[in-house]
Amino acid sequence: MSARTKVVPAVVFLAVPLILSITWGTYFGDSAFVTLSAAQSVFGDLGRLAPGFALGIPGQAPLTIGLLAAAGRFAPQFGLLFNALGWSATAVLVYYSLRAGGRPLGGMITAFLLVLNPLVLITSGTEYAWVLALGLAALALTFFPWGGSRLAVWLKALLLILLLGLHFNAATILFALTLLAMDVYNGRSGWLPFILVAALSLVWGLLILPRSGRLPAGAPLFWLQNGRTFLAKNPLYWLYLPFSLMGLWDLWPWRPAAAGDDSQIAPPAGRHFLVLLILWALAASLALSTSAPYLAAVVAIILSGLGAAWLSRRILASGRVQLDGSSAAILVPLLVAMPLLLAGLVAIYKLYDTRPMQQAALQDQAAAWLSENADARAILYAPPRVGYEAGLATIPALVDWVRDSNVAALYEQLMDHDPRFIVSEDSPAWDYIIRTKWFQERYQESVRFANDYAMDSPVTVWEYTPSTYDEGQRQEISAVVDDRFALVGYQFAPRVIKPGEDVFLTLYLQALQPLDHGFISGVHLSAADGWVWAWREERTPRSIAGQWWEPGQVIPERIQLQTTDDIPLGAYDLQVFWRAGDDKNNWPIMLDGGEQVVDRLSLGYVVAPPVVDNGGATPVNAQFGDSILLDSYTISAPPAAGKTMGVTLYWQALSSPTADYTVFVHLLDEQGQIVAAHDGMPAGNSFPTSAWPAGLLVEDKHTIELPSDLASGNYKLNAGLYMLETGERLPVWDADGVEQADRSLNLTTVTSEP
Repeated sequence: MSARTKVVPAVVFLAVPLILSITWGTYFGDSAFVTLSAAQSVFGDLGRLAPGFALGIPGQAPLTIGLLAAAGRFAPQFGLLFNALGWSATAVLVYYSLRAGGRPLGGMITAFLLVLNPLVLITSGTEYAWVLALGLAALALTFFPWGGSRLAVWLKALLLILLLGLHFNAATILFALTLLAMDVYNGRSGWLPFILVAALSLVWGLLILPRSGRLPAGAPLFWLQNGRTFLAKNPLYWLYLPFSLMGLWDLWPWRPAAAGDDSQIAPPAGRHFLVLLILWALAASLALSTSAPYLAAVVAIILSGLGAAWLSRRILASGRVQLDGSSAAILVPLLVAMPLLLAGLVAIYKLYDTRPMQQAALQDQAAAWLSENADARAILYAPPRVGYEAGLATIPALVDWVRDSNVAALYEQLMDHDPRFIVSEDSPAWDYIIRTKWFQERYQESVRFANDYAMDSPVTVWEYTPSTYDEGQRQEISAVVDDRFALVGYQFAPRVIKPGEDVFLTLYLQALQPLDHGFISGVHLSAADGWVWAWREERTPRSIAGQWWEPGQVIPERIQLQTTDDIPLGAYDLQVFWRAGDDKNNWPIMLDGGEQVVDRLSLGYVVAPPVVDNGGATPVNAQFGDSILLDSYTISAPPAAGKTMGVTLYWQALSSPTADYTVFVHLLDEQGQIVAAHDGMPAGNSFPTSAWPAGLLVEDKHTIELPSDLASGNYKLNAGLYMLETGERLPVWDADGVEQADRSLNLTTVTSEP
């Protein structure tokens, strides 16, 4: 091999991807900008990802993040150059590996196909190309004779460590350990390289995997969809199929070498190389997630290059080409590979012509607006480019949920993270979501950027609008409704209203099975006597269409309950129930794993409190338990035989009590015996203690019937609280903090008239 033959192809294979990438520019896909944001998340204050998301896409590792972080504000340009050099290295490795293995013509054709393939543009700005290059280098050191030395084994271990440093996940770990284990099995090396890489994988796994993103559950479907879309946009790529089959025929060991075949790879080596090439492609596909269809195409390119070379050799060996030897050696392979080269050139032209320049400009405008108007702590849901440019904590869409009209997945992501700002682009999924009541109740349009030449114009920035629904504190619950769905949480506000004010309720419903039909969600405000003073029945689900409600998904349903101006003052039980739209019977609600079954569920109290004036009352300031204060009291008249004595207690909750307590008011003689008493729920059973909001003053009137033979003299007036079910009293401390005996508070001493 002449020096010129060795060097010139390498220069071409290095130059072409670099020229293509520079011409393409930093018009990256989402995954590249997620990576850039991740680098700034770790080493800077800007461009960080939202809490709960990975340091980038699934599988990223320290070396990728560190290299981009070191590039600083030039990280996009560095990513572009890094990717281009990776593709160049891949082409050069293929060329020299196949040449060394006895297929120089196949190496030349394959390398040209690689550098003229639009994959270099699709994966621009990422580490994917180096995953391919390092994987191919490790394979070459494994399956070619010159890779059997001890130095080659340690060089392979170094390459695999770099591979894991660039892109770390289960697929790349398995790939690395498999190659090193094969060296041990074949006697090429001891266990030390294997143990070193395994230990490093374990350390990196402990550091990275707990913080890394998860592969979407529907990833294989997305891969197939992306591959189908790619082929649909580039129909000339079907030309690779027959050439790939020829390449398989060339490598497969059952065919003996033909006369004049320049192959020097023994059949077993060819078979092993083919099998590992496919395994490497599968590993790369899994490692690189949603870009897998494009990167797995590298295998088809390599096989197609080998197939084109095999066909060229067959034509030249037939003697039918009437050209001198040197001309035939150049022209025949060129003509044979021309359809494949043409397919790559056409695809590059089409991709370049459809660069998202205008769309990227709209995203940059949205990012600039957010940088100026959004709080630095705001959470953003947006294309990763917008999040990176805006420098905000971003929830990035790692798969094409929006473009694939996967409304359910998009809903789930939005509801899980409740972003302050959303940046939407024109798509069927966004059109659907923006028109829903769920979206319209929460978000308002802030600014819109449009360009008739942008493919997903307009780009709209939406800001979350706080409402009364957000004021309540979410309560967790586990209630299964007719085995159809579960109530897993709720919140409502306000808890204290004036007559005529509305109550805003949010129910968090989780589907347990596919939702074929809608149903009715009913809400009642019920008084202690069972009378319903306000009600609302809503068709459910409203916020998301039933066909998008998948099992396991939690859907928040908002219901606005209106009260009337004539609603009596007091506490009302907020109850919910569910039933079919054509049925009057409520569905059963199972609590505590089915041990308790009810037809309606009590969520808490809504209070319409009366106006309380305790002016002139005697201060007490005694504390009962942890949450109740007796503020003051009044007595209507001194006790007299056969008469009644009115006692009014003014209570106040220090914090909302969790139980309902009964009040006792006792009149005791000098021996401590009860001569008259009144026990009852506060405010005539209309205002239970669990309904008391913190800070609200509650007027509690008690009428004590005095016996007709009540003797004249001094009597103690005591009060307290107890649990009706057990009779256990709440401990009480007076205003000086002294705990009272018998858990009973002495209010005063009164004198009975003769």
